Amino acid sequence: MAGMPDEVPTEPIAIPISGELDLHTFRPAEVAPLLDDYFAECRKRGLRRVRVIHGKGTGALRVTVHALLRRSPLVEEFASGDEMSGGWGATLVTLTPRDNTRSNHSSGPYAAGHSAVVGPAWTAQRPRMGTKFIYAVALTLSQAVFSLLMFFLGFQTDKLATGQYFNWVPLVINVVVLWLGIRAVREENEGKYLTYGQGVGAGTLISLFSGLMSSVYTYIHFKIINPNFFDYQVVLMREKWAEKGLSEDKMEQAEAMMRKFSGPGFYAISTPIIVLCVGVIISLIVAAILKRNPPEEGKVAA
Repeated sequence: MAGMPDEVPTEPIAIPISGELDLHTFRPAEVAPLLDDYFAECRKRGLRRVRVIHGKGTGALRVTVHALLRRSPLVEEFASGDEMSGGWGATLVTLTPRDNTRSNHSSGPYAAGHSAVVGPAWTAQRPRMGTKFIYAVALTLSQAVFSLLMFFLGFQTDKLATGQYFNWVPLVINVVVLWLGIRAVREENEGKYLTYGQGVGAGTLISLFSGLMSSVYTYIHFKIINPNFFDYQVVLMREKWAEKGLSEDKMEQAEAMMRKFSGPGFYAISTPIIVLCVGVIISLIVAAILKRNPPEEGKVAA
């Protein structure tokens, strides 16, 4: 299905012990054990200079790596790369000699040879459904259940006028699910950090996935479950138009205009647009509340 993350690898990944470690393919939670065990294997093979590639991006991963390097007993010193070695998108690390480790350290589960086998803790442990996709499914199901309840209770049919007073409920559901989803993304990050951009991005993706899935459900709902919804809408609107004193001709014209922008197909097309727009607005607010920036360079969070 489009948008679903790749399945979790079942086999360990072999990493060449070359003195250069690229962290782009690893999750933040995998970095800490990976660094020490990779450094240990480098020292065993006489490699004391290691280039760690963390990329530039927002700088969050770089700050996390530097904090880990300061605490590692295997690191003698480190500095950001120069122009020839990747600039501040990479860090050059000097390891302590094998007989000069600052504390006891046992090497990780490496195989002999010129490459190391990454154990289960380091593989790309993305779940079958990533966090954002899981919350997108939760948002879609919540809205679908609410829509079904409104239908079975008659608030989308003969009690449509009363049902309008419940139109705020989907907005509340949206806020709650996006809040929980963005917070979950923050909690699974290394150090539980979350920049404003990451928060907005997470909420936007949740809304996008949910909008696409909701589009399918919306079509099914108004095509099969409640195909007469538009007729009930027309009856309600005619009552309101009559109260305003509109003539029959004008009401006919207004109804004809309504029909151009109604029906299962139109609802299905407009749903992802509306869900995405509302989700972005909510994410802008929620991300500002839940953001937790990583410590500045030279400062290590307690």
